[in-house]
Amino acid sequence: MACARRQKRKGGKSTAFHRWQLARPPGIRSIVAALGKQATVTNQSTSAEDLAQPIADAGKKLAMLRDYRARLEALRERAGSDVDALIKVNRELAQVQSELESSAGEQAYLLQRVQTELLTVSIGSQEHQAFWKPVSQALAEFGDNLSRGIATAITATAFLLPWGVLLLALLWLGRKLRLRPRWPWRRNGNS
Repeated sequence: MACARRQKRKGGKSTAFHRWQLARPPGIRSIVAALGKQATVTNQSTSAEDLAQPIADAGKKLAMLRDYRARLEALRERAGSDVDALIKVNRELAQVQSELESSAGEQAYLLQRVQTELLTVSIGSQEHQAFWKPVSQALAEFGDNLSRGIATAITATAFLLPWGVLLLALLWLGRKLRLRPRWPWRRNGNS
């Protein structure tokens, strides 16, 4: 099983390639050795999962199911002509056989995981930019940036226009209220 993902940051500054591959341990060693010849290995780590107990449990379950199946087959031989007993024993045998196959598959999967390793390879490169590279990039993106700036200004105007009208109305109302005389006797200069 292999999976690959390519990643590129804006402006072409950095490119990274990741690959996950399942292989047998000798395959892992040969891949790491080949990569070490082509570039510098900067980090290498190993992790492991202990599967001894799940494998032992699966083995015990398989042995128990095989023993139970053998007893059911012996019971089926003794049932003879009792149809009702034969039906019950055969139904139980089918159930046990299904569990036996499921457990055998689980144990095979666990054994395959023990014999298989997961390799994660991350390869990255850093490009060095020339002095004029950012300037030429900005010039190339000028039209796009200009259209985005105009669109942002239009959107801001659409949001601010109703608030501006409301603010002007409040200022006008406040000015009208302030210019109106409050006390009639102060208008004539009398206190």
